[in-house]
Amino acid sequence: MARWYLLFLILLERLQSINMLWGFKMKIIFFLLLVSFPSVVYSKVFVNDHGHIEYHGVITESKNVTAFTLFEKSNAKPKRIVISSSGGAVESGIQLGEWVRENTLDVEVGEYCISSCANYVFIAGKDKFLRRSSFVGWHGSLLQMRQLPFVSASYLKAVDDYSLSCDLSELRARYGSQFEFPVSSNHLRECVLLRELGVDYRVMILGQHSDHYESIKHVGLWSYSYDALKALGVNNIILTDNIWEPPLYVGDQKIFYFDINSLAFFKQKKARFIQSG
Repeated sequence: MARWYLLFLILLERLQSINMLWGFKMKIIFFLLLVSFPSVVYSKVFVNDHGHIEYHGVITESKNVTAFTLFEKSNAKPKRIVISSSGGAVESGIQLGEWVRENTLDVEVGEYCISSCANYVFIAGKDKFLRRSSFVGWHGSLLQMRQLPFVSASYLKAVDDYSLSCDLSELRARYGSQFEFPVSSNHLRECVLLRELGVDYRVMILGQHSDHYESIKHVGLWSYSYDALKALGVNNIILTDNIWEPPLYVGDQKIFYFDINSLAFFKQKKARFIQSG
């Protein structure tokens, strides 16, 4: 059942994303899933008994405001946000990630943290807590290509150069016609957030490269091992149960996890991939 539950969460994220186009037939199918599995859309923000902010469901501006207000009104400021989210609109995800960073909050992943939650919130935590079965999944960024997979290693190099300067002009001149999403102010906010966190921007697009796309295209997302995350600059990960055993499947499809060995190709393209632990 856990395999299919994760599948429903991923489908929910895709339906709710403002950048995804869904056909009428898919919406009908997903409506039936929601009726059958209402827990998939559980959505709430509150302060729990431990004084942590709990954030459940799709990331939205209104729920962000609720979290911000709870924080400001608390006499003893929460030091951790516990989140289970399938993602949400890019702008809302960045907004929440920026707030987490500005307030030096820890982030604990409950059941899952996918898409905008992984891209911007999980990585922003001062310390990042993972439970034994917590799942963290990526499936793209604002700089992903319209046609996937992308083959060019030079694009990865260009994205890396951009991530250090956050000046989009050269990358846009070379590849702008191939971007899936129109350039907006969110591109700069996204880049600045990851740069300030010291996280390799390509954590959000590596699975879309041709070397590994066959392994992820049916699931539509990928994840990373503990050591691979550290190699990508996602540091201060704490395993609450001293072990991390995230789901290996979505439905009947196996999830691809990058490990240090599968990052070998990209190590040649980027000096930042020099530490594995």
